[in-house]
This record gives sequence, C-alpha cells and structure tokens, in this order.
Amino acid sequence: MSTYDASLMEIAGYPISWLKEDLPVGVFFDPDLESDIIAAHRIVAVELNHLIDHELIGLGSRWMIGSLPQITPRGYITLSSFDPLPNTIGDSLYGHVGHTVSEGRILSANVKIRRGMDTDFLLTIMRHEMGHVLGLAHDEKRVSIMSRTIGIMPPKDVHFTNHDIALLLKIYG
Repeated sequence: MSTYDASLMEIAGYPISWLKEDLPVGVFFDPDLESDIIAAHRIVAVELNHLIDHELIGLGSRWMIGSLPQITPRGYITLSSFDPLPNTIGDSLYGHVGHTVSEGRILSANVKIRRGMDTDFLLTIMRHEMGHVLGLAHDEKRVSIMSRTIGIMPPKDVHFTNHDIALLLKIYG
C-alpha cells in the first residue's frame, strides 16, 4: 500500500498555483454546455469553497458571445464538454484540464468534461478536475479524489483527503 499523498502540479520543478488576487477563479461555461455538467461544477465549487472556508472557485456563467474565447482571460477557467471516443485511454477518458502558466502562477485554465456520465460519477470527475484546476497533482492512494484510477472506484469511496485539503489551505487559505 502506497503512502504517497497528492502534491502540487509542477512545471520546470516549480509548483503552480493561482495568484491570490485572481481568486475566486471565474468560470465561463460553453454556451452549449449540458445542464448536468453546470450543476456538477456548481456543487463542487461550493464544496471546495466550504472545505477550506475560502472562496476559490466562482459558480460560473454562460459565455454569451458565440463560442468560448480562443484565449481564456486571466483569472478564469472555461468549462466545456466532449463526447466519449471509442477505445480512449488515459487521463482524458473522463476529463481534462489545461493550464496557462507564467512564472509558476496559473493565469487561466480550460476544463473539458465527458458528456453522458451518471450524476455520482460526474461529481467525482468534476471534483478530480477542479483539484487539478487548483494545482493538485495525481495521488497514488486509490481513495483520493486525485487518484489516477478514480474511474475504477465506486464514487462513494473516493474523496478529498486531509492532505489534499491541507495543501489547498497552505496555498490559498
């Protein structure tokens, strides 16, 4: 049994995080984003903000000008969805996060969530991806929401660990 706990994502050996002046991180939903994904994001944003008693992620609003911007504005994430591809393996099976980073600071992020998941599993994936949005790396503990293998665990069995919460408090609290 591994004792590894999630750490912060690193680029060039330096941990990445949002600038405190960019908090709470704003969220633009794709104009065509499914209502279940919007609801899952809002539930997870409230949970994360409550876990560390600090507003980290906003509840979001639809981007109303055509499609999402090519370049996500500083201090924001864009949230969109994708259809599952046959025989897809790896991190992008259920969701994906891409960051724009400068000098170790997250400037913006793009999040893509797979369509068509049941509610409990969608919430699990959203929690995992929002952990990445905030800079948490993967964890080898299977019960951690940041585990690479969350897709094989029942959703009720995975959660943010005390270590995950302590990391978020250290950075953003």
